[in-house]
Amino acid sequence: MKEESLFTVPYYKDHISNWRQHKEEIFSMLDYIEVQPKRFYTDYFKHSTPKYYDKLMEILSPSVDKFCELINTKLKVVSLWSQKYQNGASHEIHNHGSLGYSAVFYANLDEKEHRGTEFISPFNNFLTGNIIKFTPNIVEGDIIFFPAVIMHKSPPTVLDSESQRIIFSMNLKSLTFIV
Repeated sequence: MKEESLFTVPYYKDHISNWRQHKEEIFSMLDYIEVQPKRFYTDYFKHSTPKYYDKLMEILSPSVDKFCELINTKLKVVSLWSQKYQNGASHEIHNHGSLGYSAVFYANLDEKEHRGTEFISPFNNFLTGNIIKFTPNIVEGDIIFFPAVIMHKSPPTVLDSESQRIIFSMNLKSLTFIV
């Protein structure tokens, strides 16, 4: 008997080795809106191109280009935003739509205190019916790409931590499907 897969849900991971050289410059351009008092901040709701867009994309473009080459599809970044979590903050289960890919770049991450994004399988365990979860091993400077439709969440940061988890997220769409 031979095992074969009906479906797979790949994700892709790369590391931005020169991130620390640019970190403070990018962080100086952040301009957040408070979402949960003193815990969760984002610039997502500003609905404008963030000040850091060009500089950050200069840094992340080699990884984006590598990813597009791996999946043999040209993609365009259609949205980019940042989020900052501290003191027990989290982001509930959500997805980024039914088309394209999303990415998370871990810009500030204390690996001892914060975990990466937790992904929820689109199907349950076949024997138990339990939800299947997966959290990739990540470090500061990693970027992961995944299908936008996949449900995911940001687990809570450590409640009394002085450290903040700062991420940049983006959505990428095929040039064929952009209207």
